[in-house]
Amino acid sequence: MEKITLFLKQHFFNLMSYVTIGFPFAAYKFLAGDAIRNIYKNQIGIILFYIFLVWAVTDLIFNLYDMIKVIQTKRKPKYVCILDYLAKKNEKTIKIKGIGEAIDLFLSFAIVGILVGWNLLSNLSPGYIIIWNIATAVNVLGSGIVRVAYVIVNNKTKGE
Repeated sequence: MEKITLFLKQHFFNLMSYVTIGFPFAAYKFLAGDAIRNIYKNQIGIILFYIFLVWAVTDLIFNLYDMIKVIQTKRKPKYVCILDYLAKKNEKTIKIKGIGEAIDLFLSFAIVGILVGWNLLSNLSPGYIIIWNIATAVNVLGSGIVRVAYVIVNNKTKGE
């Protein structure tokens, strides 16, 4: 039990970030592509859909692989998404720590903001709103859970 507690203390935030950020953000990317395809029912819409689909699937694979790697090796992963990978492989951006991940985070939030703010959720294919709702609930609730857990883990009580 002690090993499990130590593992969770060391890796809880990494594991939760895959579930509450990585997976929902991959879903948002896919759903944005779907909405674009349904708005622009032409070649451009289809091309953009596939670009977003590849982006979403690639990030999902990165997150699944990294999550398994953390569980197996107990080490933090090198890359969390394709933009993080590309930034760390580019000699100009490698010096800016976290830039790929930060840009991916911004773009994912931009996707959410645009789809919600411009009232584009109705352009999702039938049934995909369920994926949107689950991704959003996991993302929002996960943020709260992670914050509370962070405070609990990093603040020892007087009795300890």
